[in-house]
Amino acid sequence: MLLSGGTQSVSSGAAASATTIFSGGIQEIASGGRTVSATVLNGGTQSVSAGAVASGTTIDSGGEQDVYSGGRTSKTTIQFGGNELVHAAGVAIATAVQSGGVLNVSAAGTAIGTTLVGDIAGLAAEEVHGIAVSATIGKLGTQDVLSGGTALSTAVKSGGDRELTPPGSRSARRSAAPALRTCFRAARRAAPT
Repeated sequence: MLLSGGTQSVSSGAAASATTIFSGGIQEIASGGRTVSATVLNGGTQSVSAGAVASGTTIDSGGEQDVYSGGRTSKTTIQFGGNELVHAAGVAIATAVQSGGVLNVSAAGTAIGTTLVGDIAGLAAEEVHGIAVSATIGKLGTQDVLSGGTALSTAVKSGGDRELTPPGSRSARRSAAPALRTCFRAARRAAPT
C-alpha cells in the first residue's frame, strides 16, 4: 500500500504483487523489475521504465500509468477516469479500456491488441499519435488517429467509432513498418507468460 508521498521502487530482479497506489503515491518500476496486479487510485501513479514490465494493472478514476521508452505493460485495465500514457518507444499490450477510460499513445509509442468498450456512462477512448495495431473497437468505443499516428488491422464492431485526423497515408504506414518490427520483437521477448 502506497499512501500520499510514498514511493515504492521495484528494482532489477524484484517483483511486487497486488500493490495499491493511493493519491500522491508513486510506484517506480526500474529495468528488470516486474509488477503484477497493481491498482492505481485517484492521484496515484505507476511509472514503467526501460526494461520493466507491469502486468494486470488496474487504473481507477484519476489514476495514471506512464510507460516510458523501453517499458512494457500487459493486460492493463483502464476504468472510468483512468489514464494510461504510452511515451515514445514504450509498448502497451492487450490494454482493456472501459467506459470513461483513456489510452494515450504518444508519437513513436505503440499499443498492440487494445480493446475499447464503453457504456452509457461514457466512451472508451484511444488517442493515437504513435502506432496502434490490432485494436478492437466495440460499442461506445472510439479510436482517434491524430496527426502523425498510424493504426493497422483495426476491427470496428457495431456501435464503435474510428476517426482519422488527417486521414492516414500509405507513406505513413511504410514509415511505421521498421518501428513495428522492433516493437513486435520486443513484445515477444518480454510478454508475461
